[in-house]
Amino acid sequence: MSKNMAQIDATSAVAALPGEEDAARVRGVDRVAAIWSVGVHLLALLVFVPWFFSWTGVVLLAAGIYLFGMIGINLAYHRLLAHRSFSCPRWLEHLLAMLGVCSAQGAPAWWVAIHRMHHHFADKEEDPHAPGRNFLWGHIAWITFQTEDMLAGHVTTRYAGDLLRDPLYVGSTNTGKESPWPRGSCFPRPPSRAACLRA
Repeated sequence: MSKNMAQIDATSAVAALPGEEDAARVRGVDRVAAIWSVGVHLLALLVFVPWFFSWTGVVLLAAGIYLFGMIGINLAYHRLLAHRSFSCPRWLEHLLAMLGVCSAQGAPAWWVAIHRMHHHFADKEEDPHAPGRNFLWGHIAWITFQTEDMLAGHVTTRYAGDLLRDPLYVGSTNTGKESPWPRGSCFPRPPSRAACLRA
């Protein structure tokens, strides 16, 4: 490929990304994410009621943090899906993605889109989860407060289009396509026959 052709391809790729004005829109509240976040943390307070405490629960908590957080989010969502740092068989990719879903940080394509947008606007006001805002924002509020583009699925379409070609990841947000990832579920529905034929 000639240098001019490569320059044209790079220019068109950058032009396809949303401008700063798109990313900096007023943020709305994703009510499902807000209710889930508050509810889970309120339920966690039950550990201080003696009848609900058990050492088995402590061990399961540690195992869950490792399995769903380290393997599901760090390995699957971040290294495998967002950065494509390594490759693995499709069945293993899907299995790892399901572990990420169980962490309740959103569906795979949505999470990947937000993370890729984070790299595009790293540590600027438009960064969807810039840790510099405050501790709460960097850990949970970025999931709850979203721009119109995030809520409507436009960000997912722009930044995670490669994942949306796989029937398992098709409907990670409101992209107008059938969603195999029901909210709050660790396990996806099997893709429909029509979704498989479109892929």
